[in-house]
Amino acid sequence: MATVIAYVDGFNLYYGLHAKYRRRYLWLDPEQLTHRIRPRDRIIAVRYFTALVRDDPAALARQRTYLEALRVRGDGLVGVHLGRTQSEGGPSKLRLTASLGCAAVA
Repeated sequence: MATVIAYVDGFNLYYGLHAKYRRRYLWLDPEQLTHRIRPRDRIIAVRYFTALVRDDPAALARQRTYLEALRVRGDGLVGVHLGRTQSEGGPSKLRLTASLGCAAVA
């Protein structure tokens, strides 16, 4: 049995699930997902990285509700880490790569 800390890119996970399944998995529990992927291992933390929605107050309110649910649910294994989006002459792109990398080696 291995000890596991899962690092979840919540921004890309959300858009990937939304593109394929629409709204079916939008309230996905990343802790339970990790347990299903690694059923024999001991999960000690799940680090969920994302950025807050911009320019859509209703979507931001739903996202805040979801993130709060992640913070208070279950065993307290899920930590939410907020990054930011940055426009570069085109659509907004998430800038979490550095945050994920730093967290992975910390």
